[in-house]
Amino acid sequence: MPTLTLALLACGHASAFTTPARIGARALMLSGPADLCERTIATRAPAARRCAARADALVADAEAAIHAAFSLATFGPQPFWLLMVVLPRWSVTRAVMRPLLPVVAFSLVHLFIVVVSASQDGGAAPLAEFAGVFDASAAGDPQGAMVNMMRYPAFVAEEWQHVLVWDLFVGRWIWADGLARGVPIRASVLLCNLIGPPGLLLHLATCIVTGKGLPPPPALAATGAPRAPPAKGVRATRADELLRFMLDGQSFDSAGMARLADALADGAVWEDLSAASAPAVGKAAVLAFLAEREAACPTGCALAVERLADGAASSGCAWARVGADGSTGLRGTMYVELEAASGKISLVQEVAEPIVKAGGATALLLKAVAKPHADGASARSSFRTRTPTRASELVDYLWNKVRGSNLNESLRFFADNIVYEDFNFAAAFVGKAQVEAFLREFDIPGISFVPERISQGDRTVAFTWRVAIAGVDGRQIRGISLYELDSKTRKLAFVRDVPEPAIRPAPLGALAAALRPGLRKL
Repeated sequence: MPTLTLALLACGHASAFTTPARIGARALMLSGPADLCERTIATRAPAARRCAARADALVADAEAAIHAAFSLATFGPQPFWLLMVVLPRWSVTRAVMRPLLPVVAFSLVHLFIVVVSASQDGGAAPLAEFAGVFDASAAGDPQGAMVNMMRYPAFVAEEWQHVLVWDLFVGRWIWADGLARGVPIRASVLLCNLIGPPGLLLHLATCIVTGKGLPPPPALAATGAPRAPPAKGVRATRADELLRFMLDGQSFDSAGMARLADALADGAVWEDLSAASAPAVGKAAVLAFLAEREAACPTGCALAVERLADGAASSGCAWARVGADGSTGLRGTMYVELEAASGKISLVQEVAEPIVKAGGATALLLKAVAKPHADGASARSSFRTRTPTRASELVDYLWNKVRGSNLNESLRFFADNIVYEDFNFAAAFVGKAQVEAFLREFDIPGISFVPERISQGDRTVAFTWRVAIAGVDGRQIRGISLYELDSKTRKLAFVRDVPEPAIRPAPLGALAAALRPGLRKL
């Protein structure tokens, strides 16, 4: 739009749009034809100059606004990147980055730049040249066309913000996926901030190397939405199918409680190792216990099955609480058994991670209280060396046969890229070297790890256990674990150990349930 036209539009003076006929008639009425030109020029020139000056000021203001928006777009996202790289698990980082607000805010900055740029004189010119970027003919020069477009400051500002917004969007996705699935993400997020797509490629490679696998497609990710129930008239007959139907996407609303009632046997027993109450016995008692426990669960929050033991008569899973926005809260494990007669779930034992992780202090405490055997041995057992390839058989071999008597024999079954989650520790142990150091630290004379119930499972198995401490009478530590084998090597690729809390209910766990009933995590 020519500058003068913009000036006239901005100024809005009626005299600027007065027709020649009206001017002529007016001039004749006043002093005749001889004075017409002088009066017309004298009338229009000052107004035109004022409007042109105002238009120039508007253009200068627009350029200043674009300049300010460019600086905001460049420096504004950096604190968010810093939080995701340096303090990815900090509660403040989660509170700030969990919503899409930062990405939306900088998207609005980009929109502002586009609108202001297009309204400038010649602001649409790059659009005509942009076609050259997509000229695939032999005479075309797409790279040269893009270089030529960079001579427009407004276009540079728009494209720069365009890139930065998408980088932040992808970086946030990497951060969220890493936290949800326990994948290391600091290097990937940093690289995404620096050069974009290589950061995404690094994250995908990290997912594969750590044994987590590629991120699931959005439609299949654990978002709290329940899976479709079996078709009408068709009932799940396997423990793993029934557990997924009962638990995955369970939000404990009326529909969710109906799913629970349909999956439970009349004499079902439900024991929450994290709760102070005794196990609930009978379907009615179980439903009442869960309804009371989950009464404050907000709409949109649910449980999600992360990994599932593939057993027919018994199964188990690793689970997590998921918020309405897809954020991950409290995690845990579960073991289930079916009733032979009805084919419904007769036993459920579950445990949630402790809010406070004792870390290495746990080993120090066990070493302090455990009393080695009088003969100086640690109940070493003899066993016949085998190489189980089924998950349930491997757990039986490691803990009922080897029984910790030969750590090197146990380590033979650990994959090089194993991910080991012991919820006494804040972060998972990744890689065989880290896991070996951890296991050697807990190879304590006088401590026995005793499996109680082992589910069926070819690739994935859940089992309950207790820790017997020599010299300590009374109640022993209990917990539930889930082991998963690599599908090719048949070695342990994933372990989650969840011990019961030392105090039931744990004070911080109760506080988290009161403050954040959906996620139950501080």
